[in-house]
Formats: sequence, structure tokens, C-alpha cells
Amino acid sequence: MPTNRRRHRKVCVAALVPLAASLAGAESQPPSSRGPVAQVTGQALTANGKAAGSRLYSVIDVRETTGNRGPQREFASASGQTDPHGRFSFEVPSGGLHRLTVWVAKGGWARRETPIAGDTNLGALRLDPGVTVSGVVVNVLTGEPVPSVKVRVTTPPGPLQVPVGELASLLVAGQRISDESGRFRLNLPEGDHTFGVVGGEWILDTDVPLHCRKGDALNDLHVSVTPAPVVRGLVRGADGVAPVAGTPVRLDFTMSSGCRQWRADTCVAEVQADGSFVARTRALGAAQVWAFVAGHGNSAGQPVLLAPGGTAELSLEVGRRPFAWDFATGIGPVTLFSESYPVEVELQARTGRKDDRCLRVACRPDQAAPNGLALGPTPFWLGEDWILALDYRVPPSVPVNVYVTSGRLGLWYEIGFAAPREDAPVPVLGRIADVVCDAEWHRAQFHLSASLRKNETLWTQIQESGCFLALASPRREDAPSAALPAREWTFWLDNLYVGPP
Repeated sequence: MPTNRRRHRKVCVAALVPLAASLAGAESQPPSSRGPVAQVTGQALTANGKAAGSRLYSVIDVRETTGNRGPQREFASASGQTDPHGRFSFEVPSGGLHRLTVWVAKGGWARRETPIAGDTNLGALRLDPGVTVSGVVVNVLTGEPVPSVKVRVTTPPGPLQVPVGELASLLVAGQRISDESGRFRLNLPEGDHTFGVVGGEWILDTDVPLHCRKGDALNDLHVSVTPAPVVRGLVRGADGVAPVAGTPVRLDFTMSSGCRQWRADTCVAEVQADGSFVARTRALGAAQVWAFVAGHGNSAGQPVLLAPGGTAELSLEVGRRPFAWDFATGIGPVTLFSESYPVEVELQARTGRKDDRCLRVACRPDQAAPNGLALGPTPFWLGEDWILALDYRVPPSVPVNVYVTSGRLGLWYEIGFAAPREDAPVPVLGRIADVVCDAEWHRAQFHLSASLRKNETLWTQIQESGCFLALASPRREDAPSAALPAREWTFWLDNLYVGPP
């Protein structure tokens, strides 16, 4: 009964760093290299009690554990074939509470919730036929059916989006790609799920909730999708030379409403020999596009109009460009990682002069959501001796630090600012000296590159894929002050600079 174990993904329920909550899907190592594993066995029986022998099966395991970081959930999937008697086996990490969902072809679904501390026999599992969900995918612009659209169902709705029966095989959960007439047919377990579309060619404006109840098929589901805009461009370095053919160019699209600006989409395309590239984006409407090319640098923001099914033309110049912004003409590159972040920004007058403005940042004390503000929507390509400098006005007891990670969006590292910590649950690169939190204006400076170079792995990643910088609040229970404000907290920024001294 061989199994094919899929890679694990982990999501922290209480994010250690506020930004980490936006990075759902961080990969972890397979169980064999992460600690003890348990062998789980069982027998699948059809609804009439017969053995579901010699059939494909898949298992979704959602494991919940509690540690010094608070509650954590992770999921893994396994697949294989039952033996002639319907028996199956798979491995899971030992420890914690496991919520198992088993699917067997032409049999149905079974669920079991149990703590697993060692090898475990689930016994006989009576399969439920599940709920049939069928419908058609149509082009919202033409009303015509759309063939070959990949569909995806996740459960439960919320931060941990677990694929329902995700396998390499398209047999799992029914037909996962619409046929030539745009129709699809799924078989799902009872419960509440979310229906979405994957891939870059089509956009589903809002994921469709599916309330699957036993004996109540969901037929004739009508799913309208929008053709994704095409982006064609030409990229050159500061010397006018195009990157080598095959070099990836990363495009970050930001959108704004009022003073709020957030990253709407990120896509990657390969540069051709003449410097041209073609990409698709899921962003729609008026946007700014920012580019990063490893080994060449990043571009300035460029306005672009993205119409459904339309084509936008770009000409980009990338280089190792310092970042400097004084908010006199707008918010600039300062960006929220997501539109849903509980952060409000507002341009305000710093002095009596109309052209002397600063940025007011207000964060709601929302434990469930991250409070993060990125200093740029796309990675910086740092020089050897670059610094971070900024004017700030921070009242007492406002918990905010600086966080940095590579352009791969892996582990975030902390730089102490208004809430420095000696024993943080994330790696600490240092602290900005002489920070004064008295609600008056001050200037701070930090030797950024010198501190990053102390971590050889991080510095190597940054040289390959650039780095992200952000201002964010530590997790509230990890903050140094017990007297955190019950209402929103506010600070002000001006004259941001990342570059050589």
C-alpha cells in the first residue's frame, strides 16, 4: 500500500511577527526530518459495508499543536491505493490533535478526529457518498463557456485554506478542470467549503461559498470568470543592456484608495533575448507596477491601466537605486502587504508649509490581523554599505519595530526600533540606537547592510532576490510593555531613505 506524501505547509494561528500572517503556506520539512512520525492504518468500507478494495485514496491531515509560539496548525496530504480488503496506511507527524479526511475513489469520504502520539489504527471507516457539486464556467465578457479552467476547493474558510483532496491526480474530488463545454463536476464531503479558480489566465472576482449538506446536491452552479489582463514589456538595466535571456522579472502591482496603497498581485515572467517579456496579472483597474530583476535591481513605479482581457505595454529600467521619499507629492512606494491590513495611513502637514508633509500611520490593536507597512512593494537590491534612515514621531508605549526578509518572503528578522526586545521569538539583527518615544520629531539611522551581512545565509539570499523592509508591531503578548493601548496607536514618518550614507 504505497503512499505518496505531499509536502507540508504550516500557518501560525497567532503570528509571531505581524507580517507572518500574510505568508500563509510557508513550507516545512517532511515528517521524517522534523521529528517522530506515526504510522496510521485503517480500512475503508463503502456505504453498504463492503470493502473498498484496490481503489485510489487520498488523505488530508490537519494537525493542531500548542507550543511556546501559541497554537499552530499544519496540513499534509498523502495518496495511495487500498489493498484488496480496503486497507490503507500513511505517515503523519507524531503528537497533537489530528483531523483526518479520507477520500476513496467511487466510495466517498470519511472523517476522524483523534490525538496521535504513536502508531494508530483508525479501524473500519464507513464512507459517506459525499455531495455532488456541478456547474459551468463562463466568460463574464461574452457569456460563453470556458474550457480547461482549473478549479480548486478549500476547507474550511479562513486563514488555513486546506485543499479538499488535493493530489497530482485529477480524479481527486471529481473533475478539477472544466471540460470542452465549460462544465465541471465535483464530489465533496459534507461541510462548508470555498470554490475558487487557480492559474493566471482567468480571474474569479469572489470565491464562491459551498454549503454541502448530505442528500442535497448542488447542481447548475454558474461561475463567471474574467480574462486576466496581459502585460507585455521591455526591461533594460541602467546601462541599457537587457538581462540574459531566461532571467526572471518579478512584477508587483499596487492599487490604492485614498492614502491606502496595497499589493494587489505579484507575477513572474522570463525575459527573452531582446529584453521583452509577457505576463498575466490578476489585478484589474488603475495600478502602479514595480519590477525587480535579480542581479540588475528594481525599477521605479509606473502607472498602468489593467482592463479585463486587455493588454498593457511597459518599458522598465532596473538598477541598484536608492530609495528616498519625503511624502511631499504623495504616499510613494509605502505599501500594505494586503488590502485587509488594519492599518490606516494619511498625509498630514508637518509644518506650516504646504509642500512639507509627513505620513501618519494608525494601527488598530487587532490580535487576529497583522499590523505591517512595507517600505516598498517590490524587493530592494541592497548595496554593500547601505543604511536605513528616517524621521519619526512616536508617542510612548507604541509597539513598532523594523522587519526584514529576503525577496523570497521567507523568515522575517527583527530590528529593534520603538519596541526593542532582547529575547524575541524571531531572530534579532540588532536595534536602532537612541530611539526616543516622546511624541516629538527625531531622526534615526541604522547600518542596514552591515547588520545583514552578519547573517551569511540571509545576505546571500538578499543578493540573489533582494529584500523587503517593513515597519510592524510585534505580537502583543511578546511586546516589552504590558501597558499597550486599548485603542488604536499612531506614529508619524517622514524622509525615508534606504541607500548609501
